[in-house]
Amino acid sequence: MPRFIFLIKASLMAEGIPGGDAPPADIYERMAKYNDELKAAGLFVDAGGFKPTADSYRVTFSEAGAEAAQGPFDVQAENHVSGFWIVRAGSADEALGCAKKIPFGKGEVLVRELRDI
Repeated sequence: MPRFIFLIKASLMAEGIPGGDAPPADIYERMAKYNDELKAAGLFVDAGGFKPTADSYRVTFSEAGAEAAQGPFDVQAENHVSGFWIVRAGSADEALGCAKKIPFGKGEVLVRELRDI
C-alpha cells in the first residue's frame, strides 16, 4: 500500500514567536484522537513534531562542498516544516481525505507520496 507524508508548514505559532496565534488549548488532545483514528483504521505509520528552527541546522551543497548553518530561520520568508505524519493509504484520494481531517483550525499541510528506495 502506498505511503504518504503530510508535511506541516511551520508558522510563528510553531516557532513560539510573539505575534503568532496561540495554539488551541486542546490541540494535543485533538491530535492524539486523530492519531488514534488513523491507527484504528490501519493507516498510521509515524508522526512527529520538530523543535523550533532555533534548534536546527541547514546544510547546503555546492561544487565547493557542504556548509552548515545554525538556525533560527525565518519561517515567514522561507518554507519550513514543523511536523509530519506518515500514513499508508490505498490512493492519493484516501490520503487527502485523511489530511483534511487533521484537527487544525489554521495552517497548511503538504501531502506527498513517498517512493521506495
